[in-house]
Amino acid sequence: MVFQIIKVSLGSAPFFAIIYFARNSMSIGGLSIALGVIIGIFGILILHIFVDDRLDRLVITNKRIVMIDWKMIILKVENEVDIRDIQEVKLTSRGILSSFRIFDYGVCTIETASHDLSICFIDAPHPSQIRDFIFSLKKV
Repeated sequence: MVFQIIKVSLGSAPFFAIIYFARNSMSIGGLSIALGVIIGIFGILILHIFVDDRLDRLVITNKRIVMIDWKMIILKVENEVDIRDIQEVKLTSRGILSSFRIFDYGVCTIETASHDLSICFIDAPHPSQIRDFIFSLKKV
């Protein structure tokens, strides 16, 4: 999430540079409107990244796994898998920071018996503990 916010911030830099160089040829009102529009657009993008990341949930019960994934601020997708249908749990680490124990995050992909549905939980905290917990429930 932090890297996505940095990318959006860096993407907004050229727009602020254009306004900076055009400030002498613009009136105060036009400059205020341009700054407001740019800050508003990139503020909405950062809000979308924050809300999308914070609202995603992986709910694990003794009978099923439910993935609640917010695609946009107004679009929610729920996938449900029966615990008995799980075939494989794949863990993938992306980036240098994910290998350090203090950060410990990664992508947790849950494959089912029917290959039509797989649950992918991106930036999952402690993915190895999630995998071990799922397999402990499956044994019971």
